[in-house]
Order: sequence, then C-alpha cells, then structure tokens
Amino acid sequence: MSIKGMFGLNLTDRELRTRIQDLENQIQGNISKPVKSVKSTMPKQLLILHYLGILNTFNLSDRKNSFLLESLLNANADNIRKELPNFVGDKLQEIKNEKHLTELIELFREVGLPQISKTIENDIVKLKKRK
Repeated sequence: MSIKGMFGLNLTDRELRTRIQDLENQIQGNISKPVKSVKSTMPKQLLILHYLGILNTFNLSDRKNSFLLESLLNANADNIRKELPNFVGDKLQEIKNEKHLTELIELFREVGLPQISKTIENDIVKLKKRK
C-alpha cells in the first residue's frame, strides 16, 4: 500500500508535493526570529521567576526557598535569601529597577507572554510615581 493510500489521500504525486510544500511554507512563516537573550544576573533571574508566579508558588520560608533556588540559579543561597524579601507583597524595591524591568518586558514579549509584559509596564509606572 502506498503512503497516499495509508492516509486515505486520493491525490496525485504532484498534488501531494504541492500540499507538502504549502505546509513547509506555513511552518517557515510561523518560525519567528530568535529570542534575544537577556544577560542573566541573579536579580533578573529572580524577577523572571517572580513574574512567572514561581516565587509565590510554595509557602516556604525565605531560607528554604533560597536553598531550592540556589541549585536552580547557580547562586549563593545567602545572597538569594537577602533578595527574596524584595518580592513580598507589593514591594517595589531596588531589585525592581527600571533598567531590569525594561529588559524583561522585551524578553516576555518575544517569548509570547504579552500579559506579563503589561504587568511589568505597570510596575514601571508605579516605580516612577514613587520617585
């Protein structure tokens, strides 16, 4: 049995090749430019986890969270623990500075998370109001 017969297609070889070419063109059209990477620093890594909702996922102490994040971020647990209070509630402290947030807006847009980009834009507005 031919491949065409296996899939219940009653197409000529030319029609089949045309459809395959059309699919390949669609796939190529859907592939976007590569995502521009953001230079990774611990504050930016924590911000990414914060905006993805991961930092607030578990009800753990900062000490326990820092031990978990130490392996993930390849950073010192004590340094992480010192930064974690910046993410409690609605605090917008030094870790949430405009430079970091602006870089992350573009990252989240490029990977297809525009809602998170909008949240970050709102946080920048709040930061500017506090100045």
